[in-house]
Amino acid sequence: DNSMDVNLTVVEQKLRRIGAGFEISNTDGAMVSAYWMHRNLLGGGERLRIEGKVKDIGSKTSGRDEDLTFRLDRPATITPDTTAYVETRLARMREEDYDSDSASVGLGFNRIFSDRLTTNLAVEYQFSRVFDANGQRDFKVLAFPLSVTWDQRDEPTDARKGYYLSADAAPFKGFGGTDDGVRLLGEARGFYSLGQDDRFTLAGRARLGSVLGSDIRNTPRDYLFFSGGGGTVRGQPYQSLGVEVIPSPDGPIMTGGMSVATLNAEMRFQVRERIGLVAFADYGRVWSEGSFGGDSGDHAGAGIGVRYKTPIGPLRFDIAAPVSGKTGNGVQVYLGLGQAF
Repeated sequence: DNSMDVNLTVVEQKLRRIGAGFEISNTDGAMVSAYWMHRNLLGGGERLRIEGKVKDIGSKTSGRDEDLTFRLDRPATITPDTTAYVETRLARMREEDYDSDSASVGLGFNRIFSDRLTTNLAVEYQFSRVFDANGQRDFKVLAFPLSVTWDQRDEPTDARKGYYLSADAAPFKGFGGTDDGVRLLGEARGFYSLGQDDRFTLAGRARLGSVLGSDIRNTPRDYLFFSGGGGTVRGQPYQSLGVEVIPSPDGPIMTGGMSVATLNAEMRFQVRERIGLVAFADYGRVWSEGSFGGDSGDHAGAGIGVRYKTPIGPLRFDIAAPVSGKTGNGVQVYLGLGQAF
């Protein structure tokens, strides 16, 4: 019946490991991150991970940001394919127009239905204190985030065929002047290859998000949407496109918007076995109200890149410049592992 007995000898990996990372930007400054992880913490495959990050060190546009996360995962909870987790996060953000100190704690469950379909359901309480030109403002929310992912790509880090769909919905209940609402975010990616050995690949991504039911003044700042940077519109500075609709004595405060749409298109060409070239164009628009209403602004960027294939995914080097919009000028350079999407 096309089966064969196999004898396995299992050797446990080291229980503890550490890791670190470093990034540098000529506008956003430096970022340093590190984590410590303890595997099989209680003898049942549990994993404790403590991760810290300090970014925007020496930034020309904002202050220094700090982030500390504690997460404990427990596999095979309720069902063999369900992992339960508890996560606590402390963050200190110093943006250009406002400062924010926040803390959150959540309990969640990640379920693997198949190699292609995964879901995540959680309950999370978040408190954030914002300081801006209007003074101090506290936001308190109890949220119930749900996400679903359907992955039909042939290779996650370097897809040539297939598609990828994800949907996130986070209903939230506000307290103490924070509005109730729901935050929605959806993303679709598609890949199509042609030519000998699939040397040409056309790749596209569309991303839509909106916050419904709440007013922007009474919505937690980290629920809002920005555009710009390597994950949205290359060639434009990171989170450079938002909205300015919250008034203050010193003029409108720049925040993220209530709705966002980004489009990305790439044409990839495999020159040799390990070397590839990419041409790309990105577009983003942010609205001041939910359901893609109110004032809006947009920007676009385009560029070229080189890919070098490694055993863990292609090494990516992109150069991009603004095409439209007033959020940036000059050239942006990106270096990473794996395709941009």
